[in-house]
Amino acid sequence: MTPEGPAKLWELTPESDRDRLETEVSRLQDFEIQTCDLVNANLILPFQQAGDYEATWARILAALPVGGRFSCMLYGERYDAADDPGMTCPTPDAICS
Repeated sequence: MTPEGPAKLWELTPESDRDRLETEVSRLQDFEIQTCDLVNANLILPFQQAGDYEATWARILAALPVGGRFSCMLYGERYDAADDPGMTCPTPDAICS
């Protein structure tokens, strides 16, 4: 998210829904994920190093109640940069488990 992202999100959110919206910009591996109905991690999980990825994924799952939603973009093991040590590109089995 760009530094302008939260302000734009607030601008686009209807006033009646703003009391339910909370935004924060931080490093994902440092962010405390509170219980919530939706976690959106677009374009960030693949750029977590393997050691941070597993812990981050566990925190995401712990934050979501039954029926909660998660959205993100993941790159699989066949992605061009899958060999890059700064990226985590899980297998399809790992993604689905």
